Amino acid sequence: MKSKLLGGVLTMVIMVTGFASPALAKGGSDQVYAKSAPTAVATIAYKSQEHRFALSDDAKDMKGYEPSLYRGKWFDAKWESTRKCIMTRESHQSYHAENRSSSAKGAYQFLDNSWRDGLVFMMLKESKKEKDGLRNELKKLFNKPIQKWNRYYQDRAFYTAWQYGAGKKHWYYAPKNCW
Repeated sequence: MKSKLLGGVLTMVIMVTGFASPALAKGGSDQVYAKSAPTAVATIAYKSQEHRFALSDDAKDMKGYEPSLYRGKWFDAKWESTRKCIMTRESHQSYHAENRSSSAKGAYQFLDNSWRDGLVFMMLKESKKEKDGLRNELKKLFNKPIQKWNRYYQDRAFYTAWQYGAGKKHWYYAPKNCW
């Protein structure tokens, strides 16, 4: 058995005698490729945690507060209550929210016309450094309005802008701050 870490994705190649068996693969996302007898090759690719979360069914749930799926560089669980407060205040916990009087969109009401490109660039920079396997998926966000980004990407954008509290000025609201 050979294994190699490629860009945050663990790839394993198993050489066996006989035919490839589905039992060689663990889980539904793995792939087994069979060549002619007597040798078979099974390829099992393990995606990074971030990659799995970004493409999960949970990421498609666009209503209400749930703990963030994002666990990357900027995530810290101590900010979850702050994130929930901001999300409630800005969009009533709706990832599809659109402001009628500005270009603010999504759960955190980012100004789509001025934030989208910057957020994507910041997330791409993190993706490249962390090798999470999401660079191609992130590039697609350049052409997608923020309120159509799934839960994972909007939460990731929040934590990327929040940066452990250094970005709190973006959500300053004098009558009631969330921090």
